[in-house]
Amino acid sequence: MSIPEITFGHSLLTSRTLYVSDLDGTLLNSHSIVSDASARMLNTAIASGAHFTVATARTPATAIHLLSEIDMRLPGAVMTGAALFDFSSSRFSRLQYLPAGEADRLIRLYREAGVGTFIYTFTGDRLEVYHTGELNQHEKTFLSERCHSAVKHFNVPADGESILPPSLDNTLLLYGVQPWSKAESLYRRIKEDKYAVTPLCYHDSLGDEWGELEMFGPYTSKASAIESVASDMGAGRIVAFGDNINDLPIFRMADCAVAVGNARAEAIEEADEVIGTNDEDAVASFILKHIR
Repeated sequence: MSIPEITFGHSLLTSRTLYVSDLDGTLLNSHSIVSDASARMLNTAIASGAHFTVATARTPATAIHLLSEIDMRLPGAVMTGAALFDFSSSRFSRLQYLPAGEADRLIRLYREAGVGTFIYTFTGDRLEVYHTGELNQHEKTFLSERCHSAVKHFNVPADGESILPPSLDNTLLLYGVQPWSKAESLYRRIKEDKYAVTPLCYHDSLGDEWGELEMFGPYTSKASAIESVASDMGAGRIVAFGDNINDLPIFRMADCAVAVGNARAEAIEEADEVIGTNDEDAVASFILKHIR
């Protein structure tokens, strides 16, 4: 039995369409929250049968709070797809670790390059986070805003140099905020030397002079994580919303890629459709329009 298509701009919807949204810069407004209007519209759409989830670079620790007013019934992709997280049960699944020994190799390289990084490991019920190198001001702010959570614990002293556990084979992610020149240089070296990881380096809300540098296990992406959610629920169509280059893999696999109006040029170029900005409740409006 074939699954009917969505006709965009009209009120036709298959019950097995999965809507998936990025958070920062997309569903979240410029104040980094889900507006009351967006929450109301999404809950109305979900109650009417829409299948909605998120794919975010954030960990569950902050995503839980940000999505607390939305009736999240499906697991979401967190840490850019390094894991799925069930918001109703607070359980992790589909964990994508770096290969054994690769985190140790990378940390040696980071130290040689004078680049600090947070190290996200998983213990079985929560994330344990460490850090190597001196904390810059952006990393201090990042740490201060995230230090209290039931699903994440930071083991980071004031000088930034954590005592690392004996084994880092349960590492899900290396994440750092560094001056763009240092971040991009290290990213290119890791790409050229073909480490067994999925590296990402991109500008975000801190400005073009800063870069976010991330290392994941091989084949880790928002796209692969969301494909598993779609498969589990029997979705025949995926509509993805995003704004940045780490959304490009999910844009390329989605049946319809939708960029918000404030998206980076790379995301707009890849999108099938461009809607209003994240300050205009554009994602929630789009979903509600097509569920009615």
